[in-house]
Formats: sequence, C-alpha cells, structure tokens
Amino acid sequence: MARTLSNTRSTESELIDYTQIRRILRRWWWLLAIVIALVIGMAYAALDRVEPRYNATATVVVSPKTPQVLADMKEFMELPGGTRRQFSDYIRTQLDIIKSQKVASEVLDRMDLWDDARLFGEYTPVERSRQASMTGEELRKERATSLAARINTERVSDSLIIQIQFQHKDPVLAAGIANTVAAVYESQNLALKREVLEKAKVDLQRLLTEREAAKLTAEKQVADFEQLHNITAVGTRRKEVQGERSFYNERVLEAKSRLVRAESELAQIRRARREAKGIFGIGAAEVLSNPVLGTLKLDYTRIRNEVHEYELVYGPKHFKLKGAKRRLRQVKNAVNKEIDGIYGAAQAKASAARAELKKLGASFDAARAEDDQLASAVETYATLTKELREQTALYDRIRKRHEEASITNSLASNNVRLLDSALVPTHAVWPRRGMVLAGSVVLGLFLGILLVLIVERADTTLRDKEHAEQVLQVPCLGLIPTISTGGRPPTTASLRERDLYVQEHPLSEAAEHARTLRTNLLFLSAERKLKTLLVTSALPEDGKTTIAIQIGITLASAGERVVLIEADLRRPRVGTTLQVRTDVGLSTYLADREAVVSDILQETEVPNLSTIVCGLVPPNPAELLNSLRLNQLIARLHEQFDMVIIDSPPVNAVSDSMVMASRVDGVLLVAKARQTTTEAIRVAYRSLCDVDAPVIGTVLNAVQDGAFRYYRKGKYYRRGYYRRTPEELEAQDQQQSLLG
Repeated sequence: MARTLSNTRSTESELIDYTQIRRILRRWWWLLAIVIALVIGMAYAALDRVEPRYNATATVVVSPKTPQVLADMKEFMELPGGTRRQFSDYIRTQLDIIKSQKVASEVLDRMDLWDDARLFGEYTPVERSRQASMTGEELRKERATSLAARINTERVSDSLIIQIQFQHKDPVLAAGIANTVAAVYESQNLALKREVLEKAKVDLQRLLTEREAAKLTAEKQVADFEQLHNITAVGTRRKEVQGERSFYNERVLEAKSRLVRAESELAQIRRARREAKGIFGIGAAEVLSNPVLGTLKLDYTRIRNEVHEYELVYGPKHFKLKGAKRRLRQVKNAVNKEIDGIYGAAQAKASAARAELKKLGASFDAARAEDDQLASAVETYATLTKELREQTALYDRIRKRHEEASITNSLASNNVRLLDSALVPTHAVWPRRGMVLAGSVVLGLFLGILLVLIVERADTTLRDKEHAEQVLQVPCLGLIPTISTGGRPPTTASLRERDLYVQEHPLSEAAEHARTLRTNLLFLSAERKLKTLLVTSALPEDGKTTIAIQIGITLASAGERVVLIEADLRRPRVGTTLQVRTDVGLSTYLADREAVVSDILQETEVPNLSTIVCGLVPPNPAELLNSLRLNQLIARLHEQFDMVIIDSPPVNAVSDSMVMASRVDGVLLVAKARQTTTEAIRVAYRSLCDVDAPVIGTVLNAVQDGAFRYYRKGKYYRRGYYRRTPEELEAQDQQQSLLG
C-alpha cells in the first residue's frame, strides 16, 4: 500500500498542483494583499505627479496617382502602381518622410518655435553651457531631431489615409503642430515634384543638344559614303560580279576534275612503266589498254617461246637461236619505247590541266574579291543608315519629352492632399487612469505571488501533509495540531499536560486528529499484522514521545491492550508523564538477566495502557538495545498485548533507533511542522532504509490551526464538529476496536 501511494504521489508531483498553490496563497494572503496595496498606492502617487497629455490628429490622403490634366502626358515621378507590397513600401517611406528632420525644421520655422520652452523645456545650467558651445546649425539640427522624434504617423488599415499625431500637455499647441506638419508635408511633396521637373528640363535640354549633334553627324556620314561609293550602282554591279563568280567557280571545279583524272592516269602509267622494264609483264591494265602494246606483247611471247625451243634443239651459237634472240630484243625495245611515249603524253596532259586550273582560279579569285568589296560597302552603308535612324528616333523622343516637361512644370499637380485638420483635443490620452490602476493591480498580484513563492521556497521545513508525502514519497498517516501550554516555558507540569491532553480533553480537535492517526494505524495493522510499532523522529523536540503516548492512549481507549516501551535510554520522560515508578524499567531488564517482565511492567491511569519506562539511565544504551534480551521482551509482550509501542531516540542524534528498527513491524517517523527541515527528515529516512527498517509513514506534529482549514471543507466542517458526547466517543471507540 505504501508503495502504491508513493507511486501515485510521484506521478501527481510531476504535474502542477494547483490545490497546493491555492493553499500557499491562502496561507500568505496578507502578504499578497500588502504587495498589491503598495503597488496600487505607488500607482496613485505616480498618477498625481504625471501631467496630462493631449493627442491631436490631422489626416492626409496619399493617392497612388496624381491628377492628370493631359491624358497622354506621363509623370516624371512615377508612383508605385503595381503590386500591393510595392505600394505598402511607398506608404512606409512617406511615413518616414513626415517624421523627417526636414519637415520638423520647416514646422519650427513656420510656427517660430525654435526657442519655445513648451517644446524643449527649461534647460539646466549644464545644458545651456553645452548648447552655448554648439554652432547655430548644430543646435537647429538637434531641436529639429527632437521634434521629429515626437511626431507619430500611422496608416489607416486598407486605405490611403495617413494620420499625423502629436502629443503635448498644451492641446492648442498639439493641434497647431499636427496641422502644420500636414501642411508642410503637402507643400514639400509638391515642391519636390517641381524640383524634379525643373532638373529634368535642364537634363533633357542638354541631352537634346547632344542628340541633335549626333544626328547631324550620322546624316553627314551617310551622304559622304553615298557620294564616295556611288551606292546607287552598287546593286547592279554586284549582280554582274556574282554571275561571273558563279561561272568561274563551275569552270574551276571542272578543271580540278580533269587535273585529278590526268594525275591519276600519270601515276598508273608511271607504275606500269616500272613494272614493264626488265620483266615485260606490261601490267597497269596493259598501260591503259594501248592496242600497240597488245600486239607487241603477243609478238614478244611468240618469239620468247621460239627462243626456248631453239635452246633445247640447237646450240648457243646456232644462227636460228641467235636470230630469235635478236628479234626478241627488238620487240622488247619497241615495247619500252611505246611505254615511254605513253608516259610523256600523260605528263603533257597533266601539265595542261594544271595550267588551265591556275588560269581559271585567278579569274575566280578576282571575281570573289570584287564581290566581297561590294558586299562590305553595302554592309557599311546599312550600318550608317541604321545609326542615322536610331539617332533620329532618339532625338525625336527627347525633343517630345522636353516639350512634355515644359508643359508638366506649368501644370504640376500633387498626389497628397489634406483630408481633415486636427481639432483641439478636449480629453487627455495620458495617463489612462483606469488602465494604469488595472495594470497596477495585475503587477501587484504578480509581484505578490512571486514574493509568496520566494518566501515559500526559502522555507525548507515541512509545511503540510502533501509536502511531507512529496518529500519522502511515503504516506502521512496523521496531522497533530499544536497543543498550547498557555505561553508558559516548558516545565515538567506543562509537558505532562501536553502529553496527556488527548486523555484529559477527549472532545478536542487534537483528540480527534489523534484518533484519526489511530484509525490509520489500525487499517495498516489489518493489512500487514502491525503488532510492534517504533516511534522515532529526525531531531530532538519533534514530539515523538507525545505522539507515542497519544497513540497508546487512543488505542487503549478503543479497547486495545497496549504497552508503551520507553526505549529512549538517554532522555527519558514517559515515567514522569504517566506518574509511574522510574527506578526500574527497560534498562533493568536488559542489564539483569534474572529480571522478568512482571518486574518492569507497570499499569497506568489510562485503562488498557501499560508501560515499561526507561529505568535508570545506563552508560551504554546502544549496547543494551542491541542485545537478544530486547527480542525476548518483545516476544513475551506480544503474548500479553495487542500492540507494543516503542518510544525511541531521534535517528539523526543517536544510533539507538536504527539498532531496534529491524526488530519491529513498522516504524513511524515523527516530524514537527514548520521546524523539521526536509534535509533532516530525508537523512533520517535514508538511515532507516539503510537498515531495512519498515517505515510505514510519517506523522506531522504541532501543525498550526490555519493548516487545517483546507481539510475542513469550508463552512460545513468546523471546529464544533469535534464536540461529541462521551457516549458517542465510547461508541466510536468500540467500532474502531472491532475494526482492529
């Protein structure tokens, strides 16, 4: 169950706990109210010291196009009439122009406000000394800049209207400056157009003179060229030359073809000539199919055959063989002579073809050169005439624009006009008292909440139930309110009165919360068989002994048989509170092995509640508590009692509690509200966890009355609810006894 509650609260702690914030603000409401009151008071004081300011507004209309007197006349200052963004950029530019130093200077001139104290105030001696060192121009520039910074401009959404606003404590002066700014802007806009037109006229006149000179130069160049080249006859002559060029071109191609054929034949004949000599195979297609060579080749073959026959029949000196060889030599010489004649004829034919090609090529080159010369002249003439046309067109355009500038200057129109003049304002725009006071409330609330959170953050003590559960991630089983001792210093009597307050005042709110703690313990006892409960705390004076006694009293009143063991062997107090013997007790039993439980067990004035007090304070408490005798004592007490409650020393002070923590069924960690720090309770919890102590939860002691308001459910759950009759209390105790 503890783990489930721990996981649930861990998940919820990751979210914003608005309930806790409201509870914090409810606790510190007085501090929040003080901060809000202080901020509102400061706002009231500031409002009384602030002089009222009046806002005057004049409006002008900025048209995207100026009024056009002549339909075909173009403006010299083109306004953006394209996209919406372009016109928006133009309007933003006009807003900056209205707030410019130039406009402000002319406003000061027209209204004679250069030294007006209403605008520039009364200067201190230091400022007067600084201004005395400035030149007149620097001083004018500074004051014009100061005025320009106070002019406000704004475009009315989705319109052509610009609002010109000026604020001042003098409403008449504010209206006058706003109207003057509008008038100056309108006049400067028209003056700028006239200035642009005048400058354009001068520039156009200069360009017109330059273009006229360029036009005359182009006309002279064309005329001189026509006279020099007789340009009218160039066309006819060029056609003739182009005809000659075409004729010679065809002849050259034919001559090249003949030359190629002649050179090809010459090469073949040269190759056949080399092959025929010595071998007489003739070849080269019988030297280009010469009939004489064909006949000679037949004779040569026939005679060579005869020579071969005679060589076989006759001797080498036979007259027939010699005659055949002589005839063979004659035929061979005739073949060579014929081939040489064919080669010479082919050489002559090739030479003639080359000569003819050279002659025709010269004629073609002459015709081509003349044609290129005529083409160049035509091209140059075309370039000159084109230049003349361009210069003439440019001259005409500039002349026309110059005439338009002269007319536009005399008919200059303005695209800015005054729509509404500023009226003298009757209501101040600053300070807005309602807005300032509302803002002061919001600011005060913010600062107050911030201060409350800082104060709350600076408080490192345990504040309430949720805070305790958030710190340790274990359930907080009870909240015990502060039990007042009447403002008296803590004495034995006052401590006894506080410890037994639940017994003496069973109808009190403290008793009801003690019974709530008892109920939670009974439920835990049913779940995990809780028969031995160790009550401890992180630090001294956290109220662990009081809580242990109250748990014993409430359990006993419910019919449980309870024994309270005072295991705090260093600073005992239970015996004094319950008014029993203090000379025998736990230390006696642990130190004397002959002692029995009945020797140290004492009845108290509370029914069903017995106790074992500390006894004599021993010199070695930790060693005694670590003995097996304590285990035997607890085991015997379980046989006689339903619940064994052990009051142990603080965890962070001594180690006694950790010695006993592993021997019990549950450990209850007591903390004092607004006193025990989160670090101290964490250290104590970690120390108990280190020895595997079964920490079942915490109890928050000495809780202030204001912390219970959240748990009382408003007006239906008040202090009087706890005032019950003794019969009702007895019935409730019996029911809880049955539950236990």
